[in-house]
Amino acid sequence: MSPRATPRLGFEPDYAVAPGKTLQDTLDELGMTQEQVAARSGLTPGTVNRIVQGKHRISRDTAIGLERATGVPARLWNALEMHYRERLAKQTDAPGSRRTSTG
Repeated sequence: MSPRATPRLGFEPDYAVAPGKTLQDTLDELGMTQEQVAARSGLTPGTVNRIVQGKHRISRDTAIGLERATGVPARLWNALEMHYRERLAKQTDAPGSRRTSTG
């Protein structure tokens, strides 16, 4: 193995799941609407909807608002966002691969 090669260990999915999917699953589990999350988090309903659709990034401040609204720690929302963006970047850089996401 050359010094520049990186061994691939573990599972490497060929897809990326937007954190908004987890947010929607959380809302469903809590029986909350997007409007309720918006009111409790200080976000606009449109922003919450765009997050759920995978069209809006979760910033650190947004993660804190989501924690306040859902009880899910901000560190989880931040980690989901980071892993999602990392996965998208790897897909974009991989030869012959295409960029896909699910929101």
